[in-house]
Amino acid sequence: MPDRAFTGASGSRIFFSSIPDGIYSSRDREMRDQLDKSLIALRRQELATVWHDGKLSGGRIREEEITDHLEAAEIILLLLSPDFLASDFCYNQMLQAMKRHENGEAVVIPVFLHPTDGWEELSFGKLTSLPIDEQLHSCEPGKEAQWCYKVARDLRSIVLDRHSPALPSAASASNQQQTYEDTLITSPPALSSTSIVQRSIQVTEIYDSLRQNDIVALVMTGLSGSGKSVLAAQVYSFVEQREQADQEPFSDQPLWFYIDETTTPMAVISSLCRKIGRPLPPFKALTESNLTVKGLAMELFQIVRETPRLIVFDQFDTWLDPQTAQAYPEHRLIDEWLDLLNTYPQTGAGRLLLVSRFYPHGALRHSRHVQEYKVLGLELSEGIQLLHMGSIAAIEQATNKELSALVQRCQGHAQTLAWLHELFKRNASLTLSDLLHQPYYENWWIDSTTFEMLNAIYTHYLNQEQRELLLAFSVYRKAVPFEAIAGSGDDTTSHRSTDVQLVLLDLGLLQAHGNGLYRIHPTVAGFVREYFEKNDRYRWIKAHSQAARYYQNQFQGTFLLTEFADLLNVVEAVWHLCQAQRYDEAYRLTQKTELFATLHRLGGSSLLLDLYLQLQTQKNWLHELPLEAHLHHEMGEIYSALGQVVEALQEYRQALHLFRQTRQLNRVVEALNNMGAMQRWLEHYSESHACYQEALRICEEASTSIAQKGTTFNNLGRLSLDQGKQARQAHNVKQTDSYYHEALGYYEQALTWYQENGLSKDEPLTLNNIGETYQALGEIEQAQKYYWRALQQYQEQGDRRGEGRALNDLGLLYHKLARGTNRIYIKEARTCYKEALRIFREIGDRRQEITALRNLGRFCLTDLELARQEQYRQSMACFLVAKKIAVTGQDGHIPTWVEDTIRRDLAHLGTQSYEQFLQEVEAQAEQIVEEMLR
Repeated sequence: MPDRAFTGASGSRIFFSSIPDGIYSSRDREMRDQLDKSLIALRRQELATVWHDGKLSGGRIREEEITDHLEAAEIILLLLSPDFLASDFCYNQMLQAMKRHENGEAVVIPVFLHPTDGWEELSFGKLTSLPIDEQLHSCEPGKEAQWCYKVARDLRSIVLDRHSPALPSAASASNQQQTYEDTLITSPPALSSTSIVQRSIQVTEIYDSLRQNDIVALVMTGLSGSGKSVLAAQVYSFVEQREQADQEPFSDQPLWFYIDETTTPMAVISSLCRKIGRPLPPFKALTESNLTVKGLAMELFQIVRETPRLIVFDQFDTWLDPQTAQAYPEHRLIDEWLDLLNTYPQTGAGRLLLVSRFYPHGALRHSRHVQEYKVLGLELSEGIQLLHMGSIAAIEQATNKELSALVQRCQGHAQTLAWLHELFKRNASLTLSDLLHQPYYENWWIDSTTFEMLNAIYTHYLNQEQRELLLAFSVYRKAVPFEAIAGSGDDTTSHRSTDVQLVLLDLGLLQAHGNGLYRIHPTVAGFVREYFEKNDRYRWIKAHSQAARYYQNQFQGTFLLTEFADLLNVVEAVWHLCQAQRYDEAYRLTQKTELFATLHRLGGSSLLLDLYLQLQTQKNWLHELPLEAHLHHEMGEIYSALGQVVEALQEYRQALHLFRQTRQLNRVVEALNNMGAMQRWLEHYSESHACYQEALRICEEASTSIAQKGTTFNNLGRLSLDQGKQARQAHNVKQTDSYYHEALGYYEQALTWYQENGLSKDEPLTLNNIGETYQALGEIEQAQKYYWRALQQYQEQGDRRGEGRALNDLGLLYHKLARGTNRIYIKEARTCYKEALRIFREIGDRRQEITALRNLGRFCLTDLELARQEQYRQSMACFLVAKKIAVTGQDGHIPTWVEDTIRRDLAHLGTQSYEQFLQEVEAQAEQIVEEMLR
């Protein structure tokens, strides 16, 4: 539903139809806002009410709210430009407007922001546009004020014609004032279960706080668009329901005031007095005795004190100066009123709920009677719930981990999440993975509404020093101390005044994270990024360069990354150098610090992917073929570790082509081995074998020893082992045995080659492979010995991925032993599986995580220490989570024997059907797996 202030207006309801975020230029926004301000006279005379998407409420579904206001409008202005006509969203909105125009329900008027070719051929082409002045058919640069004046003048004539002879006369001035004051008491934003997240916990907290005897008012503070007004509306509804049920302490209907630039405290007092039947204060007597401010403040204080109801002031900060957090001079009675509220405890049942971006200080900065309630954004579960509204394919297909990352990225900012929800709805090809990981989408975290709110704060409420501070902090991805923003040779930044910090903290633009660390809200960072990339990209790049220098100073020039904190500082330094377009320097830093090898070994593939995607955005810095080949090959290894096999194969192919051109035999063999591994994973065995054989031929023909020869033997062994398993499934015993012994031969050659060449770091993989082959051959004691040797060496080397693989294989071995009479191995199998799964999740190895989940799922059905129902619950949860993150169709397949076993036993017990059981487990599968790991 549209705002009550819009639908309940006595004048014409005017709707601006304009292009959505991502297309709007800053000039378009300024022109729209200037045109809105030019209509202030119509609004003050109650002749018109204006709405556009810059007035969207945080937490509502964007498209739904715009449609509601379009349907309620009487005059619709099409703010036209070529971008407007190119937008499907705007075109559909225009068709909806023209339908209402043709039905006589509204008047559609074209208004040209920019010259637009071909508009005459469209459905609105015969309509008269504004201004009615051929010389100002569209708004020209430098003539915005003149254009807005003429549009407002012509629009005023249209409005007057529609309402003639209803112009207010001097005789009816008092009646008009009373009508105006009556409209100040309005309804809160409409609440819909299909588009609004119901925040019952926060509502109860606020309600319980308001019932305390020593509380007069709660101030709900938070960043613009964080959902304060919607949450206040839920509190309003909660109180209203209890008032209807005659529950204390609020026995009268709650009241809602929306404060805008035209609202005066005296009008609010008059409106309240009329509503509750209290005599109007003697304004003239107060003025003549020079007691206006204190007298009116006391009047407002007494009204709140005596009426047993909740009174909500939405957008209360409209009356306040953000630099001082005190009222503007023309509203100074608000400071007096706040001081009265702060000084005297409440003796009646009346309570206030003030919705404000920051806490109003008054003369007393802190008080027990007027307390602050910070709205920090939606909780994780609430944010996911908002995204799930409407059954959008990209969101339904996303993993819980991706949805959580999305909510956390924007810190539960309600308006941003609502906009992202609409973005997925309009763009069916967009995925969460794109939004989270592709650099192209980095600026997509802020919509036009949020941009306009923050732009107003940034340009009108902050001074130059505060804007500089905000820019300096905005480039950082993590909380940093104030010394991090000190520019090179600039001492002023490190000596910021306390007042400067407090204003940014009060406005919620800057957040304190403890231990002297600060960070700005991600949505604010998105705004600052967009603002400076459009208006002053040089300063934005310079800020990133300064941040890179800060992080480089943190590891003090040492390139032996023994501490994980140093490793993260290098990651941030490289990332900031990429943002500053210093790609060559960034890549040299990764090589100098051996960042790729270290992170790859520790399982930091997700961090590496982020950095390497940044490096690949611009390739003009890659002046040498060997460098480009090396980058492609490392990118392939990152994709491989993350289970993105097709992407990895593509990168390896590009690397191989470049390695051949530059005659780097070692690298050619390495690329062939990695391509063979990807083909084997895709079960393209002949292509895999061809890659390995070519690699082995090059190694044997080379005049010098090639380190990849041992890897090639290992890979040939793995290929034979996989083929042996396939033959076993086909019940070909002779061929199975042949493949297994062939694999063992290749592995032993690899182990001998490593030992002869002193390459001990490559031994544990081969030991693990030999253990797996002996297990396949049924020689359990030999398999166990080799697995333990491999695990020990992996742990000594700090190789997390290798450690997880060895544990997973040990789990398989113990699981097999536990199936017979050796029940003592159940605990060992469970421990190995869970530890392996925990490791693969920590390092982000999706492919191995799926394998560990499926192994654990099979094991749960044989775990005799669990009740039968719990066996089914845990087993199915593992398979369902694996299915959700599956890389291939086979990965997502639930074994038939598992389904049959559970289905048969549930039918025998008669407690619930298999379908009911599956639906119940699917809803909480991720949580069940997390509980298992805890």
